[in-house]
Amino acid sequence: MPDDNVIAVKPLSSLAPVSPYVFYLMHEGSGVTLEDSAGQGPDLTVQGTDPASSIWANAEWLTLGGDHFALSGADDVIDAIFRLSDIGDGALFISYDFYFDGDVTGGECAFTWGSQGGSYPDDQGYGMNMTSAEGIQFLSRGSNTTNTYNVPGSDLGSLGSTRITCTWEILGDGTVNFYVNGALLGGVSAAEFDGIQYSNLDGSPSGLTLFARSNSAGQDRFLSGAGGNARMARFFACKIPTWQAGDGLAVNRQMYYGKGELPRVLAGR
Repeated sequence: MPDDNVIAVKPLSSLAPVSPYVFYLMHEGSGVTLEDSAGQGPDLTVQGTDPASSIWANAEWLTLGGDHFALSGADDVIDAIFRLSDIGDGALFISYDFYFDGDVTGGECAFTWGSQGGSYPDDQGYGMNMTSAEGIQFLSRGSNTTNTYNVPGSDLGSLGSTRITCTWEILGDGTVNFYVNGALLGGVSAAEFDGIQYSNLDGSPSGLTLFARSNSAGQDRFLSGAGGNARMARFFACKIPTWQAGDGLAVNRQMYYGKGELPRVLAGR
């Protein structure tokens, strides 16, 4: 098991990908600004009506309450990383640490890129949603319709009150794999995922949203409903030009066991 007391204060530059990436450690401990430790992406700003002081109640985590969410706004670096149309032979990895008490009150989003809840083209994007049964869904809004893809066997309820490292691996052919704590949990096949309708997604002015779903009307599906004790830290995203079999599993395992470090499998890539 990983040692939760060993945390890299700053990722080692020798492990850094050469491809664009962002890494939000969420170790600030005060304020409402989340900095990208890679120095490439924008700051994220935590917003919401609950007192800002409550989000740092647990050291090395951002603890969510009420209607808190973090937003980048429109940003070229974020869009370049999260855009699906140019993955080609490469892959997009999205990884983060998550903690909750095992109970979800309804649809709650860990992240969205762009916006997902309304009608195209005002809303266009994708994200990760948790259901009231603690299952995982890949949500998307493209030019044709809103699609919800359930990840088979992805009930996270048994992992309540433990650190959960989640990693999404999205390939150019439309395959979406989901890894948790060093193992493949499930995914969406290329045959299921309608990649054609996502070929022109631009991310919209919303950019990256953590702990909620953005749409043209604002935000909803706040992650803070996860038992009122949801936490997140160490949000990493990187798109590489050339994918190799086993990359997704290696990213997930290395971020699980190397808490706060960059995944070695992507070093120099």
